[in-house]
Amino acid sequence: MKAIYIEQYGNADQLTLGELTKPEIADNQVLIKVHGAAVNPVDWMVREGFLQSSGEHQLPLILG
Repeated sequence: MKAIYIEQYGNADQLTLGELTKPEIADNQVLIKVHGAAVNPVDWMVREGFLQSSGEHQLPLILG
């Protein structure tokens, strides 16, 4: 699937447009095709690594 993602924390130069493997889903999950997503201040904080200590994010990471 086509996505804009980060593979390491840092400034906007870390954003990559490329192909990622489509996520596998369980029997009780659904996969939704998204045409667009909003990016908010939390996303740039995640991109720059300010929220690494929360442990919620795993790279590569799609923001938005």
